[in-house]
Amino acid sequence: MKVIRPRLSLKIVFYIFLFIICNTMGCTHQKLKPSANPFKLWSLQLKGVEGNSSLTRYYSNSRVQDYELDQLVRFHEEIVDFKVSETVTRQLAEKNKFNVLTSTVSKEGTVDLHELAFPELGEEIEYTLDNRGLVFKAGDYPPESIFFVPQLPLPSSKVKVGDTWTFNHEWLSLKNGIPLVIELVTIFKNIYDCDLEHCAELEISGDVRLMGVIQGKSQFNGTVWGRVLMNVESGLVVWSEIRTQEKMIVEDHRTEVLSCLSSVIEKPQNKKWAQIKRQNCVPDETVVPGFDRL
Repeated sequence: MKVIRPRLSLKIVFYIFLFIICNTMGCTHQKLKPSANPFKLWSLQLKGVEGNSSLTRYYSNSRVQDYELDQLVRFHEEIVDFKVSETVTRQLAEKNKFNVLTSTVSKEGTVDLHELAFPELGEEIEYTLDNRGLVFKAGDYPPESIFFVPQLPLPSSKVKVGDTWTFNHEWLSLKNGIPLVIELVTIFKNIYDCDLEHCAELEISGDVRLMGVIQGKSQFNGTVWGRVLMNVESGLVVWSEIRTQEKMIVEDHRTEVLSCLSSVIEKPQNKKWAQIKRQNCVPDETVVPGFDRL
């Protein structure tokens, strides 16, 4: 159910459930077709149906370069491939809120998943969310932690193709407690006929910066961009791919990071979007590929 959280500072999460109408196991999905009614108002919100569960595969790739006095002294790549199980455990009495139990069930790679705002292998985190994707509780983690960065900030009212909405959030970085703020813009790019339902294409972009007096001691620039395909009727994300670019300067040391995080649902098997062929993102691509190239 999560969607984006590349690296230690640019985190956007995408909670992913994929429920597409299908009567037999192993069904496939047709090619996306633009909807005949692009000017209709649509409700883009999470549903949180109690008892629904899913298994999603995530792939994160970060390329890190360290410089001293403008000379490259270290390059390394951080890759992790992991699967996350999520179950809606309870619909709360408070309007539009529900609990989601999230756990990582497999992991290949040594990257700390907490830096991506996911539970570590074998850990469980119960979230309380609302239908806009806002986080009200994340296990025992404090509200200023990265786990409270909203998973996919959605509009509070109905929108049509071409509409935009903005979102800001502040948190403290996991390792050193540096205060950060993210400012995002989401564009409702298109609406597609997705089998018997509809899929919304969302384009996300934004910036991350340091807050307060720390900005005067250090320099930090961060950008994030990507795309999401969301099933409108179920409020579930079918696929996502997010990229980030970061530059941190402290005195004579500079670190540059290119990252990407992709996700695609795997179970239930008959819910998998079979059109997806490309599952591993590439961090140094400047454009997230269109759905016709996946």
